[in-house]
Amino acid sequence: MFNPDEFLSHIVDLEDCCPNIDEMFAPLVENGLDFLERSTVEFEEFPKYSVIHFAAAVELFLKARLIAKDWKLIVITKSEEEIVNRHSFELGDFQSVNLGGAFKNLAKNGWKVSKKEEAVFMKIGNHRNKMIHFFHRAHTAEESTALLTEIAREQLKAWYLLHRLLTDKWLNEFRDFVERFNNVDELFRKHKKFLEVVFEQKKPEIQELKTGGNYFFEKCPSCGFESFRHESEPQLHYAVDCMVCKFSEKHLRINCPKCDEIVDFVNEGFARCDCGKNFEPDDLVDILTEHNPAYYGKEAEDLGNCSECDGFHTVIQLDDQEKYICTSCFGEFNSLQSCGWCNEPNTGDMEFSYISGCNHCEGQAGWEADD
Repeated sequence: MFNPDEFLSHIVDLEDCCPNIDEMFAPLVENGLDFLERSTVEFEEFPKYSVIHFAAAVELFLKARLIAKDWKLIVITKSEEEIVNRHSFELGDFQSVNLGGAFKNLAKNGWKVSKKEEAVFMKIGNHRNKMIHFFHRAHTAEESTALLTEIAREQLKAWYLLHRLLTDKWLNEFRDFVERFNNVDELFRKHKKFLEVVFEQKKPEIQELKTGGNYFFEKCPSCGFESFRHESEPQLHYAVDCMVCKFSEKHLRINCPKCDEIVDFVNEGFARCDCGKNFEPDDLVDILTEHNPAYYGKEAEDLGNCSECDGFHTVIQLDDQEKYICTSCFGEFNSLQSCGWCNEPNTGDMEFSYISGCNHCEGQAGWEADD
């Protein structure tokens, strides 16, 4: 006769026999490193497999970040009633999230990658899908060289962003693998030779821009060539781009209120001055609105909320009053719209916000659900 208590006890035993999070995390990272290292070795002779293995590595590292919190975050269930237990997970009897699903789950749990990072990683994933399910055109020697150059460019950009995530933002989770990541970084530096031709072609233009005095150049953090173009007299918020690999960053410069030295913010509103002062998005809001005519006589409620990073009162209007930026993610916007329910200014589309709300309220639907 079926005994429910005995059955449940058996399930508990199965849960207990499964590995803990740490024991699942390390093999997943090791698997990602194996694909990553293989992609660097195969790059010249087997570029197709280099792309496939590199994309697999990216997906595995994103899943590892999720699994470091909870193994269920990489599991797809077809309905709310469907449950995958730890025993099934250990056996591999489940469907895992793809790259897009990993991004969504990262965002839901507060580890959202930037839109730039997501776009670069998705492009690598699209290359992979094309290699597996269709083909890349490279029939002639010229086409093959062009393909290698394009792959080198994309992989260098993706690896720079991924390396920064793994060894900086997610350092606590991946600390034990930093040395391996740095070794792989050295291997990726070899990709530079495929961009040397591009650099040589761009040299006359770079020299002309230098001579004109409107630009100065630094080494690109992605490809390593001295082709990272800055404006000599940059505005408060400006873009920096590489003329070789097309890598770009958003910069914002202020004078430190403590020591008056220049503080350079890159892609986000967090920075540290040489004098030791730390800055966060709220600090930038205070500094950028203090002498901004657009905010004279206004209250904090006139600041906007960012729909891209969920920043609360992090969106400000620039002095020229034609553009808004988020001091957290450096997103740029042309206007703000008020939420129909809470009246908060937001960067997203507020057409149906009275019913569904915005990033910081649940709208009429949420209000009635509470009742």
